Amino acid sequence: MLNLSEPQEMKLFREFLGLTQAQLATAMGTTQTSVGRWEAGISPISAMTIGHVRALVEAKVKKETQRLFAELVPELALCDFEGLFATPAVVFSNDNGGNLYLGMVEIMGYRKHSLHIRLDNRQWYGLDREGNAEKVDRDFLRSVRLAGRLRQDPSQKEKALKDDPRAQRERIRRLAATVFPDFTVVFDDSQSSTWIRFRFDEPHSGMVIGTSLGHFHVSEIADWSDEKLSNYMQALAPSFVR
Repeated sequence: MLNLSEPQEMKLFREFLGLTQAQLATAMGTTQTSVGRWEAGISPISAMTIGHVRALVEAKVKKETQRLFAELVPELALCDFEGLFATPAVVFSNDNGGNLYLGMVEIMGYRKHSLHIRLDNRQWYGLDREGNAEKVDRDFLRSVRLAGRLRQDPSQKEKALKDDPRAQRERIRRLAATVFPDFTVVFDDSQSSTWIRFRFDEPHSGMVIGTSLGHFHVSEIADWSDEKLSNYMQALAPSFVR
């Protein structure tokens, strides 16, 4: 995930929507000058304004995701994957070449890539953990199908179950009950379920005693041993460890 300033986001959102400053101004009921000042960082962007533009972008990302699903489902129907997961949330990513992406689709049990829309050409690409990008085409889908066939092996299937967000959240709850038995685990649901961030709350007062540092991909959590995950929890709120 990539953090950008609001002026940068506004310009990228407008370009993704395929609108000129004048066209966006008309859609927003304002002037082209105002849009230009927002994008230049001269005038502040209100929460209502950026929220409205985000909603337009989310709608377009959702439409593009539905189109991708229509293409992927027939291609991957014979693979032993549990499903496709997508979030229309307007989250930016980038690759090693500096290209920017929006949206995210993940194939449950397939760990190598997540799929994103590249902003400059509106095409879907797979991004790996190192930021390498690969266009979603026939060759890419062939490699995914091969991974699906490999999953027929019981050891591969067990590995895929580890990547299930539900399984990892339950694992976090189980370990937290030992580390912080008097506190409640609360998960941040602002991102896709395949990204995990959690905190520990006192159930009566709502006091937060510790929060994980950023979002972790479910496959990263799955690779941690129980001991490592427990030690990480303890480091978040050492004063409350029993």
